[in-house]
Amino acid sequence: LDSLYTHSCRYSEHFIVNTRLVNYVDYMTWRFKNKDISLHAGYADLRYGGFIPQSKVQNFLIQLNNSTEQKIFFQSLSTRSMEVYFSIWLNQYPYLIFNPLLSLGRDSFKNIDTYDAISTLESSLQNNSLFDYFERTELSPSTEERDVRSSCANDRCLFITNIDTMPSIANEDYPQFNSELTTNTSQYEIFFQNQFNNSIPNKAIYAHRSYHKAVDQDTETCWNSVHYPKEGDYFGLYMTGDIRAKRVILYTPTTDFEEEFESLDELFRVSIQFVPFGSWTDCELKSTPFTQLSYRIGFDFECLNQSNNRSPFKSIRIHFKRDLNRAFELCGIGLDNFVV
Repeated sequence: LDSLYTHSCRYSEHFIVNTRLVNYVDYMTWRFKNKDISLHAGYADLRYGGFIPQSKVQNFLIQLNNSTEQKIFFQSLSTRSMEVYFSIWLNQYPYLIFNPLLSLGRDSFKNIDTYDAISTLESSLQNNSLFDYFERTELSPSTEERDVRSSCANDRCLFITNIDTMPSIANEDYPQFNSELTTNTSQYEIFFQNQFNNSIPNKAIYAHRSYHKAVDQDTETCWNSVHYPKEGDYFGLYMTGDIRAKRVILYTPTTDFEEEFESLDELFRVSIQFVPFGSWTDCELKSTPFTQLSYRIGFDFECLNQSNNRSPFKSIRIHFKRDLNRAFELCGIGLDNFVV
């Protein structure tokens, strides 16, 4: 939980939740949007741990007792159903961190129905009552700006990338939730899948090549970007502490770049962040000819702070300088002797 706690300190107002790899596609599908009434909600399972501000829990308790009728209704719900309402009624997209978590028994969605919770939220936002206690403003960073995807296996870092496998909520074609057109969650899922049929990865396959596979300390398992990286896309690490390093090793089967580029600095650039929320400093790449092994590529880099000193840094990003014509696979990252 160290890495999750580090992330929660960075974004203390967010609902930050551990989520199983096998549930990635489902939970990313269960994000609901209607910009006309400021609806921007999603579901997250609380069973695997998470961080949430105390004020948001207190606000939910106030909502439960908003009326006698509402109080009686919630007393009839199971704990599992109550969690669904809590997650949806935050009216914020959960910040989901995907990790290989163990479950006591099989994960089952048969007792999870988000429809009642989301339709009640929709009705309250439409009525625009001053006393419904629902948030109207979406928290920053938005889902498009979020880049933390998974905890490293050693719990000493977080894997970051701006490459999102699922369709962006900012997409104009993203379904607008409307209970008059959608009568249950299954119907919404079918509509979502039809809308983005070619953009949604296969659930079973993606569980074996999801974000965590890049930082699970097993170079035989790999994260697959699914989409072709574009110029400006990046991946990297956000450390729970600080680290000093001058060399990057990328464990990847995608090593045939010498056919297109003479050196790695034509393909990659590196930037680091010395302090949380600080500016990003571009680094100079060194030792970049393609004298690499078949399963890894590496290069030295030098980053100086404002005092021209080599200081420990908090985060590192490896950016693509060119569009790729294929998906990118990453099986591990090394920073000097630190390898995940």
